[in-house]
Amino acid sequence: MDEGKTRELSEYRKKRKRRILIRRVSIILVLALLVTGAYFGMRHMGFEDIGSLMDYLQKTTTTEKTGFPVRLTGEDIYSLDSMGDTLVLLTGKNLYLYNESGQKLQQMTHGYTNARLQVSSNHTLVYDLGGNKFRVDKKTGTVYNKELTEEILFAALSPDGYAAVVTQAERHANTLLIYDKEGTEIYRMDSTELITAVEFTNNSRGCVVATLSASGGNTVSNLYGFVFNSRDKQYEVSITGSIILSIDCKANGTFGVICDNATFILNDSGEITGQNQYARKLLFFDNSLSRGMVLVFGNELQAADSMMLLNMDGTVKANQILDQKIADIACNDQWIALLSEKKIYIYDHDLVFSHTQDATLGAKQIRLIGSSVYELGASEIAQQPVQP
Repeated sequence: MDEGKTRELSEYRKKRKRRILIRRVSIILVLALLVTGAYFGMRHMGFEDIGSLMDYLQKTTTTEKTGFPVRLTGEDIYSLDSMGDTLVLLTGKNLYLYNESGQKLQQMTHGYTNARLQVSSNHTLVYDLGGNKFRVDKKTGTVYNKELTEEILFAALSPDGYAAVVTQAERHANTLLIYDKEGTEIYRMDSTELITAVEFTNNSRGCVVATLSASGGNTVSNLYGFVFNSRDKQYEVSITGSIILSIDCKANGTFGVICDNATFILNDSGEITGQNQYARKLLFFDNSLSRGMVLVFGNELQAADSMMLLNMDGTVKANQILDQKIADIACNDQWIALLSEKKIYIYDHDLVFSHTQDATLGAKQIRLIGSSVYELGASEIAQQPVQP
């Protein structure tokens, strides 16, 4: 296997949370993914030119000034996310936690070459993509560190700190490792199929695993249900002709599954209870809502033309016509926000347009926490209230 090619393709993946930019999935990508095992499924994932995010970001780090805007200078910025009411910033050297007022709560050095971030409501997981180390932290500090023998392809995190880590394997396509909240390995599974996503159940006693394979010239995505006190699969679901991009366990225990051309609702017994097919180009999605999924469609130039909000039975709750080039999407329990080059467009959970706000110059990512929107630009993190 070409290690350089594996890591290059791995840049297509960025779980958890919030924004997604998807490029057309071609058969070339599928074949490459099957060969290299470098595809990852997330709640918010993007298929864009490799390194596009890094192209605009300057070398940055945070200054000691308290409050927003948080000035950045000196480190590579990788991603901005939210852990409950805490803002999480991952750089090439450190993991920073800020409260809603911009006060730095923690600064933890990871030292990884290709750091990637996963967040839950109370924990963060940082892993070294293509390396063999990962760590789990929370507001009070580090929970545990691990060093593995095989290269890490991706990782996932449960709300209470359980970690799922998918690695390369010598005799199989991948290996899935599950760790409890103290860092003890409680489950291990070798897979002959390429694992593309892992999502925990709400109680962290099991998980759903998505895999990708090919049959008769078609892509086949499989969903397997596991509980950690048994070696046997609880159920298996096959979806032909679709590539799974995201799985999220919702408040009622069902799973929202977003694919490149369809969405599916899966109950805790593995039955498909709802679905929605679409032929339009999926540009962005957000699968973090507790009772729904947001999809943004558009054209080849990445200009968004419509947004759809789905219920957890697969039916359409609302549609909204758009006419903007969108850079990011963010959702919380009150608002849905779309970032364009100069504006932030705010919608409620019925997709009723509320208002626009001026975006910070050069902003490329946004997050919603409470009644505020946070913007990551080239040299600062800015904050402004959501003002209906």
